[in-house]
Amino acid sequence: MSSGWLKKHIKHFVVPGIRALAKVGGECGVVSADPPQWMGRTRPSTKCDLPELGVVYATVASVLKKDDETRDRALALCRTLFDGGIDGLMPNRNKDEWREKYGIAMHDVMHAILCNSVRSLRRRVRKSRLTVVLPGRDVWAFEVMAQRKRVPTVYDARVSRAVSSNAEVCRGIARGWNVAEWRRSLVFDTGFRGSIWRDICAATGERPRLLLLSADVNKYQLFPGHTGSRQKALAFEYLPKYWTRGTPQDGVPMQHLNGLREFIDAALLTIWLWHHVSPRRVRVPRESKPKPAPKPSTATPATTATPTTTPFIATDQWSIGGGGALNITNQWLVSDATTTGGLVIDGTDNNAVTGFTWGGGASVISNVVTDAWGNAITG
Repeated sequence: MSSGWLKKHIKHFVVPGIRALAKVGGECGVVSADPPQWMGRTRPSTKCDLPELGVVYATVASVLKKDDETRDRALALCRTLFDGGIDGLMPNRNKDEWREKYGIAMHDVMHAILCNSVRSLRRRVRKSRLTVVLPGRDVWAFEVMAQRKRVPTVYDARVSRAVSSNAEVCRGIARGWNVAEWRRSLVFDTGFRGSIWRDICAATGERPRLLLLSADVNKYQLFPGHTGSRQKALAFEYLPKYWTRGTPQDGVPMQHLNGLREFIDAALLTIWLWHHVSPRRVRVPRESKPKPAPKPSTATPATTATPTTTPFIATDQWSIGGGGALNITNQWLVSDATTTGGLVIDGTDNNAVTGFTWGGGASVISNVVTDAWGNAITG
């Protein structure tokens, strides 16, 4: 994909921001809404693999003096950003704990979450034709990946709780977004209670959809039931940022650029995210739970009749009716010479066996039926 968006971002925002911050000694104080526009051409340094990194390298080397700690650190990161240097841009908060828990670096886990989140947003946008609204500086990483995946977004870094809670300021900001239909838009944030979304609803009188990376209400969470979502959402809020927190001032939102060191870190993070679009697979080890012992059965076990090896003959428990039906209440093995053909009966109790005739047609049989052993059966 063409890196046109990234080139414009570096040329019209990053380079002017570095130059403006260098003039004020690298401290906060440059208004974000009106940084000096550096329209000159910066030749990328050949010491970096990518032209975007080369531009940042050349800009830092030209505006900062030698033996400056910020300069040396930035130049080293430009050279090693794709060889493990990205780990130096991650927040130190619980970094070792993440590596111990997931088995890989913290930036790999966060990058996997970021890519999967933007993929999910893209599917929703394509299915329902939504416009994604990304309010606040905490979701800048999602804006970079959304632009890389060509997801239509409206991004505004000035939005914060202090700004959105001011109805007049929030209404003015929302009006400048030019959202055609709020009911066909989706507000996405890191979390947790959706207070900025409620302020937007109150200021616009509309009710756009809401999705959060981590939410106290499961239906608003991007991945419902995601384990550890709150901790991971907090990690995104500690990433390096270009801007300070927005505040309302005289009815308008006011925001400044961060210090030079964090500003350069945010630029390097943006470049790294743009060139890494496929997440690394994260396999979270799970402890195997012991299987519960089977509960004892309360049902009475069924008894199975054991067949006898010797035929049991009870002469008083069978009879031949006038209709020719033979009723048997026990297991029989009968070889009857007086029947037409041999008669062998081996069944369950109380079965009526029909379909045979007796040679004599008599209803009473006496000493004419023998069993398999030649014993006479009388009845």
